[in-house]
Amino acid sequence: MPPKKKKQLVPKEEPLFISFLNSSLTKSYISDLLSRLERLFTEASDKLAARDFREELKDHHMEGYKLTQTKFRDQIDHIIKFGSFDKEFGSWANFYLSSLREFRKEDVHGNEERFVRIGDPNGDWITGLILYNFSLFSKYYGHSILKMCPSCSNYFTTKGKYAKFCSDECKKHVSSQKQEELD
Repeated sequence: MPPKKKKQLVPKEEPLFISFLNSSLTKSYISDLLSRLERLFTEASDKLAARDFREELKDHHMEGYKLTQTKFRDQIDHIIKFGSFDKEFGSWANFYLSSLREFRKEDVHGNEERFVRIGDPNGDWITGLILYNFSLFSKYYGHSILKMCPSCSNYFTTKGKYAKFCSDECKKHVSSQKQEELD
C-alpha cells in the first residue's frame, strides 16, 4: 500500500501580513491595527509605543506604508510565481525586522514559543511585525499555500494548497464571466 500523503497545514485564519497586503491602508486600518497590538502586547513599554504611535499617526506615515505594501506585494508575487524569494528580499526585510527583538522560550517538552518586543520605538516596528508574521508563516506553512485570487487579486492562504479563488463569490464571478463569453 502506498504511503499516505502528508496533509498540508493551513492556518485557521488569514495571517496579519495577508490583511496588510489586501488592505486599502487607510488611517483607520493602521489605527485599528495599533489598537489591536496595544491590547496584545504584554510589556508596558510596547503598549505605550503602540498607543503613542496611534495618537501621532500622520499622512506621511500612510505614504510610507503604501510604499512598503507595494514592495511587499512585489515580493509575494515573486514567491507565488517562482516559489522562492527574490534575492533582494532578505536585506529589505531585515531593515524592518531590525526594529524588533525576538525572544524564545522552550518548555520541558521542547515546545518553543517565540515572541517579539519593540526594540526601537522610533523605527518602523509595525512593518517589522508584519514581516515577522510573514517569516513565521513561511517557516511553519511554507509558500505553496500562498495564492492570489485571479478574480479580485486578493492574496489568501486558508483555502489550501489547490485552491484557486479566495471565496465562492470570486469563483462564481469568474464562472459567470466565462459563461457570458460563451453566449
